[in-house]
Order: sequence, then C-alpha cells, then structure tokens
Amino acid sequence: MKTVVVYQSLLGTTRKYAQWLRESLEADMFKASKVSAEKMQAYDLVVLCTATYIGWIRGGGYLKKRWKVLKGKKVILVVTGMSPAESDDSRRSYEKIPEYIRQNIKYFKLPGKIASVGADKVKKENLEPVMEYIRSLQA
Repeated sequence: MKTVVVYQSLLGTTRKYAQWLRESLEADMFKASKVSAEKMQAYDLVVLCTATYIGWIRGGGYLKKRWKVLKGKKVILVVTGMSPAESDDSRRSYEKIPEYIRQNIKYFKLPGKIASVGADKVKKENLEPVMEYIRSLQA
C-alpha cells in the first residue's frame, strides 16, 4: 500500500508527529500546501496530520477541497491539540467536518502543545493507536 503523510503545522508539533509517522511507515511526506491533487492520486493511504485552532480542525478545509481525489482512498486524519480527544471541544471541532467525509475517514486526536505548555505530552508513543490501525489495513 503506497502511503503518504501530508501535514499542516504552524508551531511544529504536528510536523513532528508527521515525521515520526513517515519514518515508521517509510512513507513519502509533504506539506499540504506543496502537494498537488495529481500527485495525491498515486497513493492508496493518505495520512493527514493537522491541528485544532480556535475550535476548528485546520485540515477540514483541505479534506473538502481534495475530497474528489481522496474519496476512493484510505484516509486517516491525525489531529493535535490541547483539548483531550474525549472533550466536547474536540468533538465539536471534528463534527464541523462534513458527515460525508467523516463517514469515510479514520480519526485520531493526539496531545499537542503551545510553546512549552504540554511539551511533556508530545511523544512518539501517542502514535501507537494510529500505527495499530495502519497495520490492520495491511493485514
């Protein structure tokens, strides 16, 4: 399964998770603004790493814009942020992504940080549920 990790990162945390995924998966990796829709057609599995900013998942717009290319692929959305995955804020931000997309992707929420706040929570081990899911796709 040909895999690409696409990321959007302002503060570096999301990029760090994307790099760890790229290394673990031996995948290609691109910044979201630097990969064309045509190039995305070459991949079977797309892992989009992005963050939550002011109640919005930054990659939600990217998913909508690229959905014509992504809809036939396995798509994983990895979101970083300060709010825990089970929080109302995290749920609400995820629900802003259209349902037709949410029904066709796998979503993971990972701890993020702002400056040094939360830095101790950003660990490669946080990616284990993502890796388990990807291994299940490859089986």
